[in-house]
Amino acid sequence: MRMESAGRRRKPQSRLRRVVKMDVTSLPNLMLSAAVCLLCWMMGYTYSAGYPVVALPESLPTWQSLIRLQPDRLTTYLIGALLYAFVAAIIQRIHSKYIIVRGRRALPALFFFLFVSTNLETFPLRPVSLALILLAGALDQLFGSWQRPEETGRSFNISVCLSLGALIWPQMVWFIPLFWYGMYRFGSLTARGLLTSVLGVLTVSGFVATWCLWQGDYRLADAFSQALLTPDIPFLHSSFSVEWISPLCVVCLVIVTSTYLSLHGIENTIRTRQNLAFLSAFVGWAFILLCVYAREAADILCVLYVPASILVGYFFSDKRNLLTYLFYILILAFLVYLLLTRLWTS
Repeated sequence: MRMESAGRRRKPQSRLRRVVKMDVTSLPNLMLSAAVCLLCWMMGYTYSAGYPVVALPESLPTWQSLIRLQPDRLTTYLIGALLYAFVAAIIQRIHSKYIIVRGRRALPALFFFLFVSTNLETFPLRPVSLALILLAGALDQLFGSWQRPEETGRSFNISVCLSLGALIWPQMVWFIPLFWYGMYRFGSLTARGLLTSVLGVLTVSGFVATWCLWQGDYRLADAFSQALLTPDIPFLHSSFSVEWISPLCVVCLVIVTSTYLSLHGIENTIRTRQNLAFLSAFVGWAFILLCVYAREAADILCVLYVPASILVGYFFSDKRNLLTYLFYILILAFLVYLLLTRLWTS
């Protein structure tokens, strides 16, 4: 009888713990975070941040042609928000398909949209906005190639996606070797697969070369080579700017997550560990490109947000306690504060 009464007394305590325990992955919190992202886009629209979208003289002709079709301000903002939302949906599909982040919540998609929505440089459209869709598709193909070296079609698809993205944003071509490294880590890279991947790059290049020869217009090739062969190292000429604080905050979050993974990653399956390790290498590679092409910082940061959102989402889904929840609220408030400060002072 004493044991039964003791067990009955423990039940209210366990219920109380469940009530007190706050969870970042809870539905009310996800709705609150989505509302904050929507508010950020509304504030950006109010202050016309980044509008009208201007193509620089050194931009690729493909991007310049798209900019000439630029509609009114509201439509431009809607297109930009929908493109980023579509990328977030692909990220969520990757999570749901390969279960990289524990749980069934939309944390990876939410973090990606949060990072983009609180970075003033991404409003409303960037050259990378379209290329991100192809990058996310290539990432989906890569994760699906785990231990399947016979499926060389995935290698071809990855190269075609990244090559098509490079026609809008040329720095995308530097991520092709990174995906080869990912296929090697996943046990899906063979000599035949590598040749198939190179064939995918040559296929897109062949169509572009044929078009340039037919039109007698080589501006695309000139602008492409000029963008890749003209580095801009920020440490040689730039001083610290307030617009770096938000990206540095995301980088610090990734460092915290990587440290956590190095200490607790053994608890995951081999496939999950390999996926997370590749995403960490993805962030590192993007950061290296950020240090080489400073003028493309806003676009490179958008690419960095793709793996960072999955890594940070993994951390907050794995550590569900009051301290982690307060840490998340602090990050959310800090990023929104930085955005509003830049809007009001610009």
